[in-house]
Amino acid sequence: MYYSRRLKEITVGLYRAQLIREGRTIKLGIQPHPFCGASLISPRHLVTASHCVMNLSRGAVFDSKHKWIQPEQYLPFSIVAKLGDHNTLHEEELSEEYLVQEVMHFQEESIFLDNDISLIKLTQPVTFSKAIQPICVPPPTYELPAGAKCTTVGWGCTKRDGVSGSPVLKEEELTVMPLDICRGFNPLVHDGQICAGGAYKTGGKGDSGGGFYCKLSPEDDQWYLFGVTSIGTPMPGPTIFASVPPLSNWINKNVDE
Repeated sequence: MYYSRRLKEITVGLYRAQLIREGRTIKLGIQPHPFCGASLISPRHLVTASHCVMNLSRGAVFDSKHKWIQPEQYLPFSIVAKLGDHNTLHEEELSEEYLVQEVMHFQEESIFLDNDISLIKLTQPVTFSKAIQPICVPPPTYELPAGAKCTTVGWGCTKRDGVSGSPVLKEEELTVMPLDICRGFNPLVHDGQICAGGAYKTGGKGDSGGGFYCKLSPEDDQWYLFGVTSIGTPMPGPTIFASVPPLSNWINKNVDE
């Protein structure tokens, strides 16, 4: 995501896995600044990480859990979702921009990053196209088994320097790991999270808020949003995702309202 106090604009780039893209020069020549990613789940709703929107609050703006908050009432800039981007070095005809209207934060516990998931509502419905499609919310009772193969995508860091990102959307297959093994990399990992990685495979820095996409079975053609990128570990350690299924009912309830 990007923000510009002068122009009151943030750009959130979304493409299939719906992650934040690198910014572009807008009309007045001001470059916005990046901060996070998100996943499109309906014509007007996206899912992102709570720590992404909480970092913008500058004073617990989004502390009102389970309530829609209008960020423009508290922030000196707007949030804009940019969908359909693939290569950040070129303007793409299929990309579209939508203004964010409201944000809702889920947080039942006081532990930082528990249920690290928030909803974003757009001011108007998205027009679906071959480049812009929503991802499905998974069944609330489904548990990913260790060894499951899933996919994450983004424009985040691709090198050990922690800085270099990719101008082109990257896709990585990650394997779900047992949480007890994952705690060897990060002792704060808990049961409400998903840990995934592989041989020198992990999500990149800058991909926070983006999605972790899985099928219910290898034969299934449908992809589901099973996780939201929450915590990274030093490369090549695994990535920690907030688990979506425990919150599926909450997501569906607020999307349907």
